[in-house]
Amino acid sequence: MTVITDTVDLAVAQERAFALLSDRANELKWNDDCLSFTPVDGGALRVGWRCRQKWRGGPTLTLECIALDGPNAVTYRNGGPLSITSTARFATTGDGTELTYEFEIEPRGIGHLFGRAFISKMESQIPRNMKIIKAWVESESPDGP
Repeated sequence: MTVITDTVDLAVAQERAFALLSDRANELKWNDDCLSFTPVDGGALRVGWRCRQKWRGGPTLTLECIALDGPNAVTYRNGGPLSITSTARFATTGDGTELTYEFEIEPRGIGHLFGRAFISKMESQIPRNMKIIKAWVESESPDGP
């Protein structure tokens, strides 16, 4: 298993950052590689809530919320050949929120054939995405923290 972690400071309140980033539909707004989002389960986010998402170059995957401690953390897991457990942690700082994303990537079955290439891509893409997340979250929250 490979773990990739990155952190960024957001000039918004923790509750606002959590609300924006725990909503899987919003990934379409900040991640150019995210091509589609479809909720499987209706209602509010909760442990067991599922959605289907597709990213460029990959299959459509079902993601499930496996842990939720709003507004402090949320964890999702997919069921693909590269099992990814992603956890977003939110902590209040003196002037906003510290966001830490952790991605645990575990190749399964056929995923072993392309796992190293995918992990290399993620190691460069995650820091770029964190910069995009920062700009997007702060533009969605013009009043700041």
